[in-house]
Amino acid sequence: MKTIYIFLLSVLFVPVLLGQIPRTISYQGVLTDNSGNPQPDGDYSFIFNFYEVSTGGNPIWGETKTLNVIKGLFSTSLGDQTPFSSDVKFDKPYFLGIKVGDDPELSPRIALTSSGYSLTSDNALDVAEGKVVKSLNGLKDSVTIEGSGGTTVTTTENKITISSSDGGSGILGIQNTDNTIDITDPNGPTATVNLKVPLSLNGDGSYVFSSTVTSGTGVGIYGHSPGGYGVFGSSDSYPGVFGKSTIGTGVLGSSNSEIGVWGNSASNTGVYGSSGGGTAVSAFSTDGWGVDTYSQNNYGLNALSAYNYGIVGRSSAGNKGGVYGRGATENNFGVLGYNSDEPLAVYGQGDVGYAGWFNGNVYVNGTFGKSAGSFKIDHPLDPANKFLYHSFVESPDMMNIYNGNVTTDASGSVSITLPNWFEALNKDFRYQITIIGEEFAQARISQEISNNQFKIKTDKPNIKISWQVTGIRHDAYAEKNRIPIEEFKSEKEHGKYLQPELYGQPKELGINYVKMEEPKVNQQQIIKNPNASWIEKQKEFRNENK
Repeated sequence: MKTIYIFLLSVLFVPVLLGQIPRTISYQGVLTDNSGNPQPDGDYSFIFNFYEVSTGGNPIWGETKTLNVIKGLFSTSLGDQTPFSSDVKFDKPYFLGIKVGDDPELSPRIALTSSGYSLTSDNALDVAEGKVVKSLNGLKDSVTIEGSGGTTVTTTENKITISSSDGGSGILGIQNTDNTIDITDPNGPTATVNLKVPLSLNGDGSYVFSSTVTSGTGVGIYGHSPGGYGVFGSSDSYPGVFGKSTIGTGVLGSSNSEIGVWGNSASNTGVYGSSGGGTAVSAFSTDGWGVDTYSQNNYGLNALSAYNYGIVGRSSAGNKGGVYGRGATENNFGVLGYNSDEPLAVYGQGDVGYAGWFNGNVYVNGTFGKSAGSFKIDHPLDPANKFLYHSFVESPDMMNIYNGNVTTDASGSVSITLPNWFEALNKDFRYQITIIGEEFAQARISQEISNNQFKIKTDKPNIKISWQVTGIRHDAYAEKNRIPIEEFKSEKEHGKYLQPELYGQPKELGINYVKMEEPKVNQQQIIKNPNASWIEKQKEFRNENK
């Protein structure tokens, strides 16, 4: 016989103190069969669910518990095992669904009466937890808000509006006795602020003054002086001026005749710029220096990039350098390249022209390596229209060549004296001699090089001879730095080439290949109109280099 469950629902009310209202609902019921007879005594599994609809839908709360039934009677507190969540607010009709054992949920669901909704009373009683305003500036009961000094107070339903009259700013006027700040013009629509110099702002926080442009491309801080610094910053232990931008210019300086940005440090970096996506430091000047830095004990300008160029220099003027370096004294360097742990201190690449051009003497204090070499001069016979090239003489050894012409004496002998450093520099000598003239004669080296001289003997007197002597260097540097004739490429160089194009390979397989990407900022386009205002130049710069 199909079992039918009949429940009698009751809610128990228990007086509580303020802040102790339980979020539970007490239930009692009778469990019977379809004939109205109580079910046998024992433990039964109950599932209780709350719904927002009488049929269907998903439960918004539920809990499962085992209840003891005696003569059909049972009782429980809903919510004591699974608390009601904040979503169960008892501010709308709820329906209780009950399921016993493996049988389906009883139908129809039971609509909750108003007793369950008394749980919302905690919102009205819980004043101690700050959910209701207890006073206004210490005032209680009836409080009146009045406006004065150009302000009015109006109420609309439960809203209070405080506004200034006649569209004014609401500022009556502030005057500081030390003449540092003066705010006037209360009837607006905007107030006038007059700053008396020097203006001093003091504070203990992370910064004293903050300015934010909420939209557009305006300037956060703009300073102008007809004869002094537009903006000056000083710090004992941090940067004097710090500018930061995620996509634009962190700090931009412009000058018509003087220095655009000037940084000075007694023991650290003169100018430092950081940017997430744009130019860290940009300077423009129509006549003076774009950037001028000076440091007494450290770098005048220090640039570092983790994944790109540290410094990019470009010039649009003819015969002008993108980067110019000049040593102020005899022992200083115009440009210095240094690398302690990588093979290249200075790298130059020319896809069309020269990777480097030196207009003057060049000295290499070390071993000079090349793929080929030659001299190039104006052609002696047509210097205005032609060049003349000669290739270098190569050798697998560190070889020096010496030569000359001599004439033997009446006995057919001649002694050739070499420089006094000859044997200190050279070893392993080789000789060549050639007879000059129509008369045939025999010639030989009669005495090899000793004490920086050697002798030639001919079988006839007064014979003109051309001689050549070679020697292999054995000075201290040569002995320490012998040039290998053959060597295996290092693991890093394996599979790469000095000239990959000659072997049908892509240029990316070149040893020390560097992908020369075009810098993001095009210096030729930073300022197209030098007569534009400072703000217009900044907008132009941002638009061209997004």
